[in-house]
Amino acid sequence: MDISEGQVFRDIDPVKRGNLLYDRLHHTYIFDRDYAINFDITWKWDYEELPSAFKRYITLRASSRAATQMVTNPQLVQLLQTQEAQARAACMEYECNQGDYTYFGTPEHTAYRSYQPYRTLAR
Repeated sequence: MDISEGQVFRDIDPVKRGNLLYDRLHHTYIFDRDYAINFDITWKWDYEELPSAFKRYITLRASSRAATQMVTNPQLVQLLQTQEAQARAACMEYECNQGDYTYFGTPEHTAYRSYQPYRTLAR
C-alpha cells in the first residue's frame, strides 16, 4: 500500500501496519481529516490463482534468466528473451482488456480534468 502519485501530505505520514493504517508522524491509528487519502494497493496472489498469460510470462522470464546465467548458447538466450517480450506484451494486453480504461486514462463516470496553468503557480 502506498499513497497515490500526486498526493503530498505534510501533516501526516501514513503507512500500513498489520491490517490498519498508521500515522508515523503523530504515532496514532486515528486520522482526523476532512478529505480522503487515495492509495495504490498491490495485491499478492498465489501462482495457481494467476491468469494463464501471467503464468506464461513468469515461466519465460525465469527460463530466460536461468539460460543467461547457466547456458552458454547465445541463440537460446535470444530466443527466450524474444518469447519473454511477447509474453510481457500479452500480459499488458490482458490487463488493458480487464481494466476497462478510457482514452484519457480516467475511470468511468468521472470528469476529465484538463491542464490548468494557474495550478503551476500554486506550487
